[in-house]
Amino acid sequence: MADYINKNILSQAYIHVEPQTLDLENEFEEFKIYIEDFVKTRTSFYLGNDATTKIEFEEGSLIARITVIGTLLGTGICNYSDFREGLKYIYQDSKRLAEYIVSEVQFNTGAKNQDVIRLEARTGIIGSLNKIYLQLENIKSSAERGTSSDELIEKINKAQSDLEELLINLKNDEDIKLIKNGLIEAAKNIPQKPNPPKDRINSHESIIFYQRRRNQLINLLKVN
Repeated sequence: MADYINKNILSQAYIHVEPQTLDLENEFEEFKIYIEDFVKTRTSFYLGNDATTKIEFEEGSLIARITVIGTLLGTGICNYSDFREGLKYIYQDSKRLAEYIVSEVQFNTGAKNQDVIRLEARTGIIGSLNKIYLQLENIKSSAERGTSSDELIEKINKAQSDLEELLINLKNDEDIKLIKNGLIEAAKNIPQKPNPPKDRINSHESIIFYQRRRNQLINLLKVN
């Protein structure tokens, strides 16, 4: 059995269809072998050789849960010129992998749209991390162009809540360190003092509270 203790979900496909061209009684075992090989080779190509695949099938109306498990470090995200570029491409690869798996299973079962009960392509911790990075970039741009401190505080609170949830769910210490180091510069780029909206001012009290929340976010990302 594969070791999942220090790994997280990097990509996931869920397929529930009514097969039309696949004979589940006579062709199911051959179909499973083909899909397992397809998933392993595509996973290795997109997310690296360190990723592990877990495939679960249910018969009847066919249900397949295909999960790619690994570490963020193992995806090769550090091979890019900077963290943001690496995250962008790894996120695209995670999404593309899940979509390809969904498409391949659908195609090989002959399930057209009317035969689909449920299809999902998920991006695991990579999708969560990408979302948080975009939140930090949005806070920075909002503070620069002029936004009320109260609105910015709400955005920081949401980003920090999502970040705390991600860090709690991570099972690999190296991934936690990698994520903190990758995000802290984006957090530090958030202006110390936000520009006010047009024809308005941010109160001194709201600016102080904004700065406090910004600093708390940065402190959360410091590696101990």
